[in-house]
Amino acid sequence: FMVCTDDGSDKVYNVYIGYNNMPSFDAAGITGFALKTRNEYTNQVDIVYVSAANLAGISAVDTYFVKKKNADIYTDSTGSYYVLPAIVDGEETTVKVDASIADIDDNANDVGLWAINNVIKDKNDIITSYTKVNATVFAGTKGTSGTGTVAPDRVVMGIGASKNTASYWAYNDNTKAYYVDKDYKTISVITIGAISDDPNDQVFATIDSEKRLKDVIVVEVEEGSSAPADTYTVSVTGSTANMDYTIAVAGKPASTNKAMDVESGSNVIVTFTAKAGYVFDDGKGTRVVNLTNVTEDTAVPAPSAVAGIEKITITLELGTGVTKVEDAAGSYTSGKVFEGTKGDLLTLKPTKADGVGTIVVRFYPDNDPANPVVITVANEKYDIPFTTSGKVTFAQDPSEAQLQELKRQEGDAFGLYYEVKNAAYIWYWDNADKDVRDRYWSTKNAY
Repeated sequence: FMVCTDDGSDKVYNVYIGYNNMPSFDAAGITGFALKTRNEYTNQVDIVYVSAANLAGISAVDTYFVKKKNADIYTDSTGSYYVLPAIVDGEETTVKVDASIADIDDNANDVGLWAINNVIKDKNDIITSYTKVNATVFAGTKGTSGTGTVAPDRVVMGIGASKNTASYWAYNDNTKAYYVDKDYKTISVITIGAISDDPNDQVFATIDSEKRLKDVIVVEVEEGSSAPADTYTVSVTGSTANMDYTIAVAGKPASTNKAMDVESGSNVIVTFTAKAGYVFDDGKGTRVVNLTNVTEDTAVPAPSAVAGIEKITITLELGTGVTKVEDAAGSYTSGKVFEGTKGDLLTLKPTKADGVGTIVVRFYPDNDPANPVVITVANEKYDIPFTTSGKVTFAQDPSEAQLQELKRQEGDAFGLYYEVKNAAYIWYWDNADKDVRDRYWSTKNAY
């Protein structure tokens, strides 16, 4: 069997020798089919060519497996792989899964229940590729999910926290039920009658064309705990040969060059960075895509990268207390845009207004304007590297302006000492010993 299946925007080609080794597929998804017979025996098939949307699980039904945190990884002559509890053909078993698959290679954080199809196995019976379908088989016309169970009554079963709020689904003798422990260490076959009332267990179910339950999976949640939020996969489609990308969400380590599962409602930032010698179609080396309130699997198209050198722009903004800045080519005021390439250096010398002592220079990157960097002075000049586009501001330190007013009010003179911390904050004292001396304007906290 020579098989071509879809994997996002790409095609995957595999060969299966023997009828028993060929996974099944959904006939509705076939896009091409051909047979080759022996020349001498026209009724004997030698080769079957199939082009299909995807293959089914290891057998004709979807395959489920669970993975706990920091699952054991086995390494031998066949490779590195997990041995994970699974349900195949409605039976409890285990499956070997390649530990390097991007969807599951973060052993400490990739935890949960997987519903998969389009399964590909190598000669050692190790799953080397699959399509995770949780978001499609447990939603819409194919399934449902929720929090809480209402015990079956021989006709219907409830999914919800209480009898009054649950949604009820019919089932029959063909309905299968499975139970997953709270740490995703096991998945077990149970009878649907074994499901009891529970307000916080998670439920995932598939349904048939008559809206009856086919498979019901109950995931244990400890009493008093809240069920974890639904998760969705954020991925990148298209060619990424000439770029790297990261997918980031608050509270989790960023994912580099691979998909990430995020909780429902998350705000996600996908950042593309062109490799050396390439830029995106806008001439920039960085492209940022912001996804807000993610409530479904989301595939972000990779931007087009072409050979070129990134042009970086730095826009000048002058605030109170600075009249102009200069470099070797001339003097400038607000609105001037400087252009350069990575590795270049912009050196500017400011001219202060009368009476201004200390100024603060900050660079605000376009891709992270909420986290400006303080630029330090050297020989009355400021060096701003062309690393990314953004805005550079020159302005009198507002704390100094307050200090001058306090000097005027108190009628005595004292010095101002300051120190830049972590290239981001400035601390002030009124003496070289960093002693606050009860002056209410002086503080060790970042202003």
